[in-house]
Amino acid sequence: MLLCESPVSSLHSRISGFQNSSGFRSKNGVEFFPYMSVTKALIEMMEEMPFEDIKVKELCDRAMIRKSTFYKHFADKYELLAFIVKEVINDYNERIRQDSPTDDPVAFYNKMLDYVFEFAKVNQKLIRSAIRSDSLVLLLNIMSQQVMPDICQKLKQVQARGHRMPASPEVMATFFAGGISESLRSWFTSGKKCSE
Repeated sequence: MLLCESPVSSLHSRISGFQNSSGFRSKNGVEFFPYMSVTKALIEMMEEMPFEDIKVKELCDRAMIRKSTFYKHFADKYELLAFIVKEVINDYNERIRQDSPTDDPVAFYNKMLDYVFEFAKVNQKLIRSAIRSDSLVLLLNIMSQQVMPDICQKLKQVQARGHRMPASPEVMATFFAGGISESLRSWFTSGKKCSE
């Protein structure tokens, strides 16, 4: 199991691992928008203050970008946060696909849960900061919205191979994503330390 790293270094390293797939760099390798700096700035600021108190101007100042540049890429700080969560989830999804057999749904979901809790454990400081503000619900909702399509796709594949399901893949994906979110919320709001 991973040692607990700082949220900034953890997310920064995960995000840097998928620069090419997420559009952080143009085709010729030149960075066309400082996604890394604005991501790092938002994460650092979320550790220092509630998400709702973060101002785009202060975020841009810390990331050393112009507000106009920020607004060319994101409608607001919520869209930036959704982008960051989506990129981290995409990275984990790729790891899950590589690490679990495609024909074994139980192994897939076990691996998915392992990675969700690994992420939560590694990023405890950021999540605990979110708990102290009102942004935990926002973060969990964004995570659920990002992970539901992947779960649904996997359930449809399982269903196509003849497995019977008690409900549609869409309903079950909503159920599983909600369960993951609620488990994370419960774990962090209970004040328990992360365990192996």
